[in-house]
Amino acid sequence: MNEMAAAQQKQLEIKIATKKTTNAMEPTEAKRMYIGKDGKKGSLATIIRKDGSAQAFWPNGSNLAISIDRETSISGEHGFRTFVSGASGGTMMLSLDSSGYGSINRLSGKTLITFTGNGGGNLVSKDGLIMKKWDNNGIVTLPNGEITTLNNKSNNNIVSIKLDNKGQLIAKLKINEVNDDNDNNKKKSVIELEILFKCRNIHQSFNHGHNTMR
Repeated sequence: MNEMAAAQQKQLEIKIATKKTTNAMEPTEAKRMYIGKDGKKGSLATIIRKDGSAQAFWPNGSNLAISIDRETSISGEHGFRTFVSGASGGTMMLSLDSSGYGSINRLSGKTLITFTGNGGGNLVSKDGLIMKKWDNNGIVTLPNGEITTLNNKSNNNIVSIKLDNKGQLIAKLKINEVNDDNDNNKKKSVIELEILFKCRNIHQSFNHGHNTMR
């Protein structure tokens, strides 16, 4: 091997070693801790992982408030399942899987919203009657078929839903009408769901989908 080839080989070895060292040092998760009255760190509050999954815990360190996990949908696509529960007894408040099926409950525990898959869903009254629905095209209608919006006050398809009495968990739901990737002449419904978590010193938002470490 001549001197030039030896030098090039040495540079390649250095690059490979540097890449291995850099990858080894890359963080795989980001954690936030509760802070006690004495200013010291307490139990684990939130964690976001490199793969986009995430969790938030209530201060007792055992009960989950939010769990967002990777899963495969019915159609075989990779996605996420989101589950939200209260501090007292772990009561389910919200559930949505990667295929678009799930529900959001009222503070009373009764169903407020049902997700029917493929971006569709219903807004349900306290008596269990459908007040509004949207299809997989993202069009919101009344029971008589009249086109409307999810939010009457702001005249759009964005709503904020209080999930607990203290306002520590708030769901922000948005129904988007976008072009279908398979047919530009068609529209499809895409659900955006954000969960705001506010507890003690922790104020953090989570997405039904890939979460970025921060």
